[in-house]
Amino acid sequence: MVLPRAKVGGVERGPLIRAGLRARVCPGIEEPMQDKLLAEFPEVDFETWRAQVDKDLKGADFQKRLVTRTLDGLDVQPLYVDRDAPAAADGAGFPGLPPYRRGSSPTGHHGSAWDCRPLHELADVARLQSEIAADLARGARSLWLRFDGNARGGGSSTAGIACGSTDQLDEILKNVDLARVSLMLDAGGNALPLLKHLLAVAKKRSVAPAALRGTLTCDPLAALASDGSLPYSLDAARAVLVDLVRNLEGTRLLAAAVSTVPYHDAGASSPQELGYALATGVTYLRWLSDAGVSLDDASRRIGFVCSIGGDLFTEMAKLRALRACWAKVVAAGGGSDAAQNTTIHAVTSHRTKTQRDPWVNMLRATTEAFSAMAGGADSLTTTGFDEAIGPSDGFARRIARNVQIVLNEEAHVTQVADPAGGSYYVEALTDQLAREGWKVFQSIEAAGGMQAALLSGVVEKQIAEVAAKRIAAIRKRAVALTGVSEFANLGEEPVVREPVAGSTMGNAVTQHAGAARMKPLPIRRNAEPFEALRTRSDAHLKKTGTRPTVFLANLGAIPQHKARSTFSTGFFNAGGIAVLDNDGFATAEDAAAAFAASGASFAILCGSDEQYLEWVPKVAALLQAKGAGEVLLAGRPGEQEAAWKTAGVSTFVFMGADVVQTLAGLLDRMGVAS
Repeated sequence: MVLPRAKVGGVERGPLIRAGLRARVCPGIEEPMQDKLLAEFPEVDFETWRAQVDKDLKGADFQKRLVTRTLDGLDVQPLYVDRDAPAAADGAGFPGLPPYRRGSSPTGHHGSAWDCRPLHELADVARLQSEIAADLARGARSLWLRFDGNARGGGSSTAGIACGSTDQLDEILKNVDLARVSLMLDAGGNALPLLKHLLAVAKKRSVAPAALRGTLTCDPLAALASDGSLPYSLDAARAVLVDLVRNLEGTRLLAAAVSTVPYHDAGASSPQELGYALATGVTYLRWLSDAGVSLDDASRRIGFVCSIGGDLFTEMAKLRALRACWAKVVAAGGGSDAAQNTTIHAVTSHRTKTQRDPWVNMLRATTEAFSAMAGGADSLTTTGFDEAIGPSDGFARRIARNVQIVLNEEAHVTQVADPAGGSYYVEALTDQLAREGWKVFQSIEAAGGMQAALLSGVVEKQIAEVAAKRIAAIRKRAVALTGVSEFANLGEEPVVREPVAGSTMGNAVTQHAGAARMKPLPIRRNAEPFEALRTRSDAHLKKTGTRPTVFLANLGAIPQHKARSTFSTGFFNAGGIAVLDNDGFATAEDAAAAFAASGASFAILCGSDEQYLEWVPKVAALLQAKGAGEVLLAGRPGEQEAAWKTAGVSTFVFMGADVVQTLAGLLDRMGVAS
């Protein structure tokens, strides 16, 4: 079957283009080999393909059978063709030109160094200086410094870098050349004092303000959402942002970096992240405009910080959609073409990282980093694979840096402008995300804007609804977490990190009357429900010397029980419950005798549906007679549920069950403390 020819930038890749490419790769071949191979097959258009699919479905619903509905509420079609790309010729635009969905630069990062930006948040200044020096010597091009609760707004949290004076900032940046290294200074809603310290340090070192690059990451709304407090009211926050912009004259620093991180970590969908980013950015444009700052001047001082999740194409499309939507916002206000462009810093997701089998986080971070690079991020932070456990050690930081270095210098991801451009799927997904994100943006505007939506709980409610669906899917193992809910290794050596240290430097920021307050958005890591079960199991092992254990009563030969015994092993291991496996038993009596010798207190029947009809009544009774506290069964009971419960089966284990609820109940009944 020959599908319609691909178009990139409105140009059809026809025979002449393919022939030219073939001639360069394989000189001497006159006719493209692909054309020869496909010549005997007739071209099939989309309508013909769809008609054949409908025929093969025999009346089944196309939407239900073949269209995938993601947890973000997006529809993924089974096939994408040219009609799914932007309708107008070159509707996606060109890299470096409005609407910028294809990137901020005409050539991507070709010929320039990729901006690898490690995150630093250690309170120990000596160790912080050492880590900064190591990063800059081994591939980092800029730095993200996250300051503690005192510096951010006088909160009680002490996690992060302490900085209450110019001298302290000077000491922190001891190994940093301010004229060469871009800085992302994250003090939540309290960026203005930090700017003054930075300018003072630059003056002390004879560094001209014009040489300073980076962002003050002023985002009081995101800071309020994550920290739960600001050192002042939101009316005062407006004045702070205006003062910040005015104090940046003569520098290349951004004032605001609209962050999606607190919303992503709380469980927001990609359209929600997009909508909240737009609503926040519009709020800041209004604040600055009301103070007399032109739209162009305001826009060029605002950038974005985006968390990147694990869905490769969705996250790629999310960044492209954000650029296009922001360009639309600025253009609607009369902004110039240049003002419609923006800067996006990406950071790998905290939500997707696990404490158990954290080595898999290296793969998660690599996927997320690729999405960010291919999606057009200007800079990227890849966090350590151990971030969910504690402060990363040197090895984890090196791996985090090297993920970007390999993608850039060996895979050359950043050397191509918009590598996803022209993909029917990615272009269609970008359009769909833009539309859905715009709907969220409109809902926030209808609620009075981002400030009102945060304080009234609208944002929290919207996120909670989406997060509940994701958590439900994870609890059912419909979404697999490798090493946690799937392929859990109960014998893994734990990765140990020191706890987060509190700071002893710096003075608390004065809290002004009427300081903004709200309940901070929660952080919902995907793996937490299963990790809580594993923690219970570990404590039981430490206390008793053994893990809670289930005996697999495998019925018949291996082919008869293997599918369900394998499923049961993964099911129980996800909750920290060990299994005693075997090759199967020829009789119910053999299974009961083996159980009695195993020392286990619970047993699960694993076999075929046909075997169950014959075996369950007898073997369940024998297992109970041998001391089984409970007899479980692998599989859906169907119409036999009542009969098998009467025979002694307490619980049914099957795909689609709430795994966390089932396992938590088992641990309770096994006497494992919660």
